[in-house]
Amino acid sequence: VAVGTFSIVWSLTKSTLASVAGILFLLISGNLAQIPLLYKYFSHEYLPINAWYWTATRVMPNSEINEFPFFSFLYADLHAHLLALPIALLIIALIISFVRKQRLSLLLFMGLLLGIIRITNIWDFPSYLLLASLVITMTTIKTGKWHVSSIIRAGVRVAIVSGVSWLVIIPFLNYYKTTALNVALYQGPFTKISDYFLIHGLFLFILVSFAIVSIKNKHHHRFVYLFAGFAVFLTLIPDTINIPLGLGRMNTVFKFYFQAWTFFALAAAIAIPTVISQLKSCKFILPIWLGMFLLIFMATLSYAPTATYAKIRDRMSLTTPPTLDGMRFMLDSYYYDEGQQLSLKWDYDAIMWLQESVTGSKVIVEATTPTYRWGSRVSIYTGLPTIIGWDWHEIAHRFQSQEVEQRVADVEELYNTQETDLFLSLIHKYNIEYIYVGELERAYYDESGLNKFKELDGKVISNVYTNQEVTIYKVIKINGN
Repeated sequence: VAVGTFSIVWSLTKSTLASVAGILFLLISGNLAQIPLLYKYFSHEYLPINAWYWTATRVMPNSEINEFPFFSFLYADLHAHLLALPIALLIIALIISFVRKQRLSLLLFMGLLLGIIRITNIWDFPSYLLLASLVITMTTIKTGKWHVSSIIRAGVRVAIVSGVSWLVIIPFLNYYKTTALNVALYQGPFTKISDYFLIHGLFLFILVSFAIVSIKNKHHHRFVYLFAGFAVFLTLIPDTINIPLGLGRMNTVFKFYFQAWTFFALAAAIAIPTVISQLKSCKFILPIWLGMFLLIFMATLSYAPTATYAKIRDRMSLTTPPTLDGMRFMLDSYYYDEGQQLSLKWDYDAIMWLQESVTGSKVIVEATTPTYRWGSRVSIYTGLPTIIGWDWHEIAHRFQSQEVEQRVADVEELYNTQETDLFLSLIHKYNIEYIYVGELERAYYDESGLNKFKELDGKVISNVYTNQEVTIYKVIKINGN
């Protein structure tokens, strides 16, 4: 992301300072919401540890999410919007390249990347397809004037990009299932100007300054206006439309504001050299502007150290030493669920055994729990498929909870039933090869049902691993079944 940002800004400004600023704007800066927290802190008000990294992403009052890249990286939030970011920057670079050199190869590559971003993060696809179509159309018509042939050529070029973006992902489209979006007009409370400024204040200060001082439309100015205008357009969408399937305004703000952050950051970085060069002739105004800019900029940079320090300290176990081992915390941690204390070190040992002993994608069964609990921990830390893991996204995005509910019920039945035939039918239904019985399973399921595993050991299942609190059984396949 940093390299992509630097390359885009450098190609338009030839300024190292502006290019580095672009990286800081896009990747390191937070928003201005950290300043009220600092005020409360120095006023000796109580602040929970997670407020330092969480509050800035929930500026609006109605649960809207206004994430930005630094938070996503800090939170290790490997969601689609983050995975798509480097792809998005490459599409922007291609758009700039097409403005300079109108080549068929650039259109084909652009179509390929749009297809990739569609299957990576569907929310990005219409935005970048729209941007690409607008730039291709205006560039083609500008080159050939408003002649019929130019308009037709622009339409053909847009069709090529759109067609390639669809053609390259046909296998994905053939198997991908979703529900209609049900787009409707938004009728709730609109974004407050104060909230908008808290989120985008740094960018707005730079871009308004640019608009005031900009006189001649040098070559790269059009990209400042293009990126800034597109960013504003994206931020207006949540106040215009509502997408219930995407969790409503909470998610529309999240997805479109995250995209807008990219364009605001690029536009602001490209604008800085012009603002400074135009103000150099004003001996008194430039120092004042630089002072205001540095004050706002440092305010946004305050998020990175304060949020990082808090996120590192917000841990299940404060005795766990600094480490890159994402499982190390389990050796020192306890978890409380269903009125019981669970020692995670026994799961750690069992999961390590699975990592070292099981090859391929063998299906395991483990406890299913409400979201944001310790459920699915085995599949999470081994990568092995399970019957049901995190269920909420499937339900929220598809409005089809029947299969999810059935799988939750089947897991409960598999652990609780005392009927061998029913147990075996569920084993065959999901092609299960390993059954995990730990403290969490004993907290959620009936002891009478769990006792059957001991009774069936050596008959249809085999105990392949045991520690003080965890037993793992492997299904015995007889006559190929």
